[in-house]
Amino acid sequence: MEYTCRICGRQHTIYFGVKGENSSELRKLTQASTSVVHYDKEKGIYFIDDTLVVLPAVLLIPTAYHTPLWFVTWVEVDRSLYTTIEEDQTVIGCRMFENLPPYYDQAKGLRCSIEHLPDEDNKPLITISEDSPLRTDQQKGLSKAALIRLMDVLHHDKAYTGRIGRNLEDIYLDQLAAKIELDR
Repeated sequence: MEYTCRICGRQHTIYFGVKGENSSELRKLTQASTSVVHYDKEKGIYFIDDTLVVLPAVLLIPTAYHTPLWFVTWVEVDRSLYTTIEEDQTVIGCRMFENLPPYYDQAKGLRCSIEHLPDEDNKPLITISEDSPLRTDQQKGLSKAALIRLMDVLHHDKAYTGRIGRNLEDIYLDQLAAKIELDR
């Protein structure tokens, strides 16, 4: 799906998936000598100082296009809570581990929960529980105009296109969307 850009007048793609490359916060912790960071390659998760688990998760934001906007990001979970995840579907409290630029630069640290799905191919789904613009958008959705504003930034602001733009075409986001029931 394309739109006419208000900045340059050209046609740009509307992306419904945003996936950050590697976590900048995890990179900082790994380089710091004050934290012990262990990566479990099999599970794709990080253990920090034996107190936190940092794992990838998906935040869905409804849009006026009837296709949700997907942010693949990281959440932090207390190690004691993480050990309660069993084979069955489990909801546990956590916090956003990173900001979601360019729209949600105040997301880091927000209280949320993840719904861990028993299918290991699916990442947990995030629900924001703390009052914030991100929670409002997750509950009410993004209008077409708000989504276009986001796309304008993603396509034109060099601070974001270098970090995020090159990852926007990850096809697997569409495949991931098909695996999870969105109408629950």
